[in-house]
Amino acid sequence: MLVRQLTCRTSLLNMNRARVCPNMARPSSDMAEFRQSFSTAQSIVIITGAGVSAESGVPTFRGAGGYWRKWQAQSLATPEAFSRNPSRVWEFYHYRREVMLTKRPNPAHLAIAACEERLGKQGRKVTVITQNIDELHRRAGSRNVLQIHGSLFQTRCLTCAHQEDNYQSPICGALQGKGAPDPDTEEAPIPVEQLPRCDQSGCRGLLRPAVVWFGEALDSDVLARAEKELDSCDLCLVVGTSSVVYPAAMFAPQVASRGVPVAEFNLEDTPATRRFRFHFLGPCGTTLPAALARHPTEPDSPPPHLSAVLTCPLSSRVRCPHVSAVLTCPRSSPVRGPHLSAVLTCPLSSPVRGPHLSAVLTCPLSSPVRGPHLSAVLTCPRSSPVRCPHLSAVLTCLLQSPVPVNQSSAAP
Repeated sequence: MLVRQLTCRTSLLNMNRARVCPNMARPSSDMAEFRQSFSTAQSIVIITGAGVSAESGVPTFRGAGGYWRKWQAQSLATPEAFSRNPSRVWEFYHYRREVMLTKRPNPAHLAIAACEERLGKQGRKVTVITQNIDELHRRAGSRNVLQIHGSLFQTRCLTCAHQEDNYQSPICGALQGKGAPDPDTEEAPIPVEQLPRCDQSGCRGLLRPAVVWFGEALDSDVLARAEKELDSCDLCLVVGTSSVVYPAAMFAPQVASRGVPVAEFNLEDTPATRRFRFHFLGPCGTTLPAALARHPTEPDSPPPHLSAVLTCPLSSRVRCPHVSAVLTCPRSSPVRGPHLSAVLTCPLSSPVRGPHLSAVLTCPLSSPVRGPHLSAVLTCPRSSPVRCPHLSAVLTCLLQSPVPVNQSSAAP
């Protein structure tokens, strides 16, 4: 079992390095061998880090580029920094929130979401344990996600401890136009009473980002759920993580110590690489889709399973990037290819003020299917106004050839 008292303070895996013999053989990079393990696994845990989202253009704030203005980003992600200067910290997180509203899930996120949906229909399980706070896994369609470091789009009240989703852009009027990362930006502190405030009845307490800062303990409930999945999985993937941040750095080695296959997908070796059975070098957006694609031994899936991603191509204000979309197929008989009509609607009636969102729907099936009678529903978890209900839709199918049909039953 993991030690719950561990915090997210960055620390090198000195103990693990000491235990690993320098002459230990490198892990296998045989994809066919990994795919064999994948084909029989019933409970798969996928641990993801900043490297996954970096391919979506999300700043990692690590290494030489880890600065916002003249401050090292990690120095702003502490309770002490927020206590000293809540205005500066909120500007930093406002900048990150606004950047994230312009990003979209990449092929690695989509492959994980498609795998979870496909295997779920077979009675198999995929759990994502992510260190990322950007919610790109959820936006890609993943449902079984444990965000061990919290979310950029959640807030917690320092007075009443109420926690909730918040996708407002900006989160408060005083942050409008703030957060520029240029080191020459002149700092103009925002009065604390104008910073984000709790809207619970009679509270009005100061809000903070609901993320785990350096020096803070992880949420015990989330950590307990992660422990349970790690203790019961029969395959583990470590994707885009440096393996230096505790306690996530010990998750995969703990699984490997049980004799369970662990596969690392990264651009380089990490301190834990030689503890794993598999290691695949390269961009996660290239290596992961191939690793998680439908295995020939899997049963045919009913057509077609679409994953939906809503993205905002603009950097303007958006109160909520999650809107509702309904897609239907106008054909009632087998047809060649996904001839879809899309009806995109917003369940709210608020005035349009912001950018036009686009809905991108992709089909993860790679084998021919009959009659794409498709429907996908995206729902909005918020009841607050959405600034842009006018959406455009882009529909794509990953099928590589026309769908073979029985000519006698084909539509004219």
